[in-house]
Amino acid sequence: MMEPTIVSLIRQQMPHLDAVSPRNALPDLGFDSFSFVQLVLAIENAVGIEFADEYLSYMRFDDVGELVAYVERCASARSRGAA
Repeated sequence: MMEPTIVSLIRQQMPHLDAVSPRNALPDLGFDSFSFVQLVLAIENAVGIEFADEYLSYMRFDDVGELVAYVERCASARSRGAA
């Protein structure tokens, strides 16, 4: 389950946040294009995946839960040997 990892990385990047839930929209947490790319890089390094180009915008995800689901799909595909 990737949720604790993703939430931890979000909190590291946005330490002013009191709480992060799967229902939080990324812009509501303070993310913009630049800070989201920083989060993506942190996730890629922590989890060992690579985001597809079309997923490099925070606008692609309605909320943290969708981001977590995407990372879980990527990690699952990687573990099955599919890039």
